[in-house]
Amino acid sequence: MAQAPDARRLAEKPLEETLDAAIRNGANGEISIDDLLDAFGHRGFGPLLIILGIIAVSPIGAIPGVPAVIGIAVALIAGQLLLGHEHPWLPGSIRRMAVKTRRVQQVRRDARDWLKRIDALVSERLPHATDEVARRGAAFLSIFLAGLMVPLEAIPFANAIPGTGIILFGLALTAKDGLIMIIACGLTLIAGGVVAVGV
Repeated sequence: MAQAPDARRLAEKPLEETLDAAIRNGANGEISIDDLLDAFGHRGFGPLLIILGIIAVSPIGAIPGVPAVIGIAVALIAGQLLLGHEHPWLPGSIRRMAVKTRRVQQVRRDARDWLKRIDALVSERLPHATDEVARRGAAFLSIFLAGLMVPLEAIPFANAIPGTGIILFGLALTAKDGLIMIIACGLTLIAGGVVAVGV
């Protein structure tokens, strides 16, 4: 049975708590998209975008084919947010995608200091930048970023740009942080420019 993350910790430490909850809910040495949906689905779309973005920017995202699958999952999740759905749904083929728990634990250890620093900067602010219209905008831009993952797979480490944007949109949605939302929009413009110039 999935162990839901604590709502207060998720708002105060969205990166650390999201990764910790993902690790707790893994089964048989793996963390599947299905596990993530069970753990985070009722909490909204933000944590799911965070964890998918983290996978995309981590060494796991360098595995051939992973960026495409992550991109499809992000597009489907963000598309449902755009349409006003309350709970995300994904097809079985995507839900069964899994990564080794030890890989996620390694990412957690390696990025521990950065996770703490970023979480310390996140807070609930600029509420107009996280209202319903902004949430729909974040969903649309997340779909755009997801679409960049396939062409950028051919450029080493380039998927870190859309992946980071997706993480930031997830952070903004989870913590209701309007400043992070604005930064994510700016990074999306940069990602589009990279594709226009380099692909």
